[in-house]
Amino acid sequence: FPSHDTMGADLPYADEHLEQLLKRTSFENEWKNSRVFQVKFFDAISQILLQQHDYNKLETFAQEAIQLFKKKKWFDKSHHEIALKMHTYWVNALFKNGRYTQSLKAAEALKNEMEKFDRMLEDKYLIFYYNALIINYSVIDPVKAISLLEKLKDEKKIQAESFYFHFVLINLAILYYRDKNFEKSI
Repeated sequence: FPSHDTMGADLPYADEHLEQLLKRTSFENEWKNSRVFQVKFFDAISQILLQQHDYNKLETFAQEAIQLFKKKKWFDKSHHEIALKMHTYWVNALFKNGRYTQSLKAAEALKNEMEKFDRMLEDKYLIFYYNALIINYSVIDPVKAISLLEKLKDEKKIQAESFYFHFVLINLAILYYRDKNFEKSI
């Protein structure tokens, strides 16, 4: 994933058309230090990479974006959600690239981010954290994934949200089915 140092940008990106567009702009020096622009830039590029199913570039892009925002101390309470979003993309891209152990470590970084600012967005991102654990453990340790899902099934926060509860039940059924435990799967 080539860096974009020739324009002075702090974040690399993937789409050549977008690169040409940015080269023609007159605000090169201003946008690289603009947190607002970088947030919008991350959103746009990550969506392009998702649409292209280019998880290798998304992994690198999200990791570099996190590093940039940390370096510039741009993760604050008003930009807490972008921190969680970047971490979520990074976790999922690592998983899609088969880097399960690294994805689990990135999930712990996501959890640490969720705990900041009095856990103000924890309820919204909790499912992404649990999803990261479940998808990774379903590959490297299915028994641990089942154990986690059984525990989550009884959590009040999970039961309170219909979507979360069904997510747990469906994944539990799939893992029991893979394990040929058809009675529990049903």
